[in-house]
Amino acid sequence: MGPALPSPGDVFAGKYKIVRSLGEGGMGLVLEAFHSRLKQRFAIKFLRPSLQASDEFIGRFEREARAAARLKSPHVVRVFDIDCTQDGVHYIVMEYLEGNDLASELSKQSVPLDQLVDWTVQVCSAISEAHEAGIVHRDLKPANIFLTLHERKRIAKVLDFGVSKLMALDESDSTPATDVPIGTLQFMSPEEFVGGTEIDGRTDIWALGVILYRALTKRYPFSAPTQAGLALAITTTPAMPIRMLRPDLPAPFAAAIMQTLEKEPGRRFPRVKDFARAILPYGG
Repeated sequence: MGPALPSPGDVFAGKYKIVRSLGEGGMGLVLEAFHSRLKQRFAIKFLRPSLQASDEFIGRFEREARAAARLKSPHVVRVFDIDCTQDGVHYIVMEYLEGNDLASELSKQSVPLDQLVDWTVQVCSAISEAHEAGIVHRDLKPANIFLTLHERKRIAKVLDFGVSKLMALDESDSTPATDVPIGTLQFMSPEEFVGGTEIDGRTDIWALGVILYRALTKRYPFSAPTQAGLALAITTTPAMPIRMLRPDLPAPFAAAIMQTLEKEPGRRFPRVKDFARAILPYGG
């Protein structure tokens, strides 16, 4: 099963007192910790014990830290450290955020269009910087967009670059980026299902369109009772025009969302900043 992770009340790495669990995903668990000397709270993400011996998952885990640490955007969670203990526990030290993710927000209430656009544009600014650094996120979804308070205003921060792809690897980066489908199925682009297809920033643009479509209609643009059926729908079936479900949406705004959902990457916006520019007039 791998080395045990610390529990609330434990002191980890000689300085972090574990407070509580903040959440977990497929690859890791996040715990709140209090630094005894800095007197500051941090979030520490641990690779699951069952994955601690997997070179593939260790590579993804480290790639997440490297990708986030490269980016300076205020809309990306800050990473302060990555390390591995003597008994093999891999961990990332990140900024502690108070708030909730967009998935939780949407489950509680309908978000006004102008607010939703503002948060999406903030995400676009973070992803634009990532793309310019040669990083494709590959797992954009509401659960990976965190809403936190900054200077008395709620802002969006992008989380979890664990399945990101480095389009241009540094000489010092020996972790291979895989092209197999590894994101969250409902938000994956058609090209992610086609073997040998180059994945670039336009796959993140697709995911942003799915996020907005879902947020505004309470429906995914593609659905099926099985995973295989969903993959087929994403790769072959056109999405229902969003204005058929939300006729109140401004036509240019709806057209921008539908452009992100074009099957051919070349028919989408070429850059995420172009998409942000198209929806910006509808923000607050």
